[in-house]
Amino acid sequence: MTYELHFLGRVAAKKNNKIPLRNKEGKMRFRYGDQEGLDRLAVQVPGWARDMKLVHPDLEFQFTVQRRDFDRDNAVTTLLDLLVKMGCLKNDSVAQCNGKITILPAVISDHWATVVRLIEA
Repeated sequence: MTYELHFLGRVAAKKNNKIPLRNKEGKMRFRYGDQEGLDRLAVQVPGWARDMKLVHPDLEFQFTVQRRDFDRDNAVTTLLDLLVKMGCLKNDSVAQCNGKITILPAVISDHWATVVRLIEA
């Protein structure tokens, strides 16, 4: 079974938007700086895809971008975290998400869009 999710707009690179903070014990931790960008993506996850908690699906990412300097691997990190947060994936660790991950060549266009395919074996 293949599930296809469509996202409109640019996927923010989560790795590049971390804000360093210190917790009560003085240890460093990070908070995602573009929560609005993550929320904008979260509302685009359809209801049928939430709480599927897939384990070891193959994943395919297709980006349509406006700029050639777009960093696809950072966008994949953001999308994996989003898929876990929304319950599409049970977890994004190797123990629960060890299927094939394919990042297709980006399409250069006048708009931003992303298609994520979750493929169950």
